Amino acid sequence: MNRILLSAALLLLCAGFSASAQEEVGPVRVGVRVGYAFKPLTASDYFFGSFSGVQIGDTRLEAIYHDYHGPIWSTGTITATADIYINSWFFVGVNGGWAKFRADTFNGVTDAKTGTQEGSVCYVLPMANFRYLNRGWLRLYGGLGFGLGFYSEFFQKKVRIEPQFTPVGVEVGGKLFGFLEAGYGALFCGVRGGIGFNF
Repeated sequence: MNRILLSAALLLLCAGFSASAQEEVGPVRVGVRVGYAFKPLTASDYFFGSFSGVQIGDTRLEAIYHDYHGPIWSTGTITATADIYINSWFFVGVNGGWAKFRADTFNGVTDAKTGTQEGSVCYVLPMANFRYLNRGWLRLYGGLGFGLGFYSEFFQKKVRIEPQFTPVGVEVGGKLFGFLEAGYGALFCGVRGGIGFNF
C-alpha cells in the first residue's frame, strides 16, 4: 500500500512539473467546493467488519453461527473543501467529510433481528494537487493526501490516519465550475462530484 501511494505521489509530481512548462495563467488564490461521493468502503469495513461472514475453512460452530448484519445503509460522504492555489499547476486543499452508516444485525442461529448497529465518521484530510492540463474552461488534475478520520460508534470513539489518492479530476467552468473525481481512499472510493467557486 505504501509503495503504491509513493509511486502515485511521484507520478503526480512529474505530471505537475510537466504542466508547469505550459502557458501560465493567472492563478486564483482561494476556492471552495462542495461534493458528494458514495459510501467510503474503509469506514464500512471498520464499522461492520466483525459481521462480515464466515471465514472459508473455519468449521467452529461460533464461526458458522455467529451474528451477521443485513444490507448496509449509508448517507454517502458529504464533503466540503477549501483550496489555496499556489500557481496555475499546483494547489493545496483541506477536505472535510462526513458519513453515517446503519445496518440491522441478526442472530446467526434463528435469523431473528437482534438490533441495529450505527456509526458515523468525520474526516479532515489535506491534499496536494497537481494540474496537468489547464485550458481555460477545462482543467485536469490529480492529488494525494493524508489526514485524520474520527470514528464514532455507540460510546466508542477512535481516530485513525487515513490516505486519499485521486489520480484523475476534471473541472469544467470558470469561477463557478463543476467537478468530477475518480479516487481511492478513506474519503471516497470510486467517484466524487460537485460544484465549486473560485474567488
